[in-house]
Amino acid sequence: IDPGRYLLGELKTHGSYDAIYSTEVFEHMTDEQISFVMPILYKACKKYFYFTSTPHASADPAFDIEWGHINLKQKDEWVALFHRHGFDLLREAREVTPWGLLFVKREKIK
Repeated sequence: IDPGRYLLGELKTHGSYDAIYSTEVFEHMTDEQISFVMPILYKACKKYFYFTSTPHASADPAFDIEWGHINLKQKDEWVALFHRHGFDLLREAREVTPWGLLFVKREKIK
């Protein structure tokens, strides 16, 4: 699977939003692609970012590749990535998946 086919060279948002919601998307993106979209999402987000991305790898790596699961991270890795991009973990948010996370936007990225 070519992960580049899932992300166009340009991502636009139409205004700003109280919350950004991403469920089961980031495991299909490379770190480079995530680093491309995070500043755009940071700018569009007023306060909250709800996020889920499966942390579970299959026993058969070919199955993960077939499903496009190219970037499986554990909770602490996602928390660190979001922190680098201006979001702090507010709480675990298991309403949609057992691994859901709710982040809050910092006013300034450190």
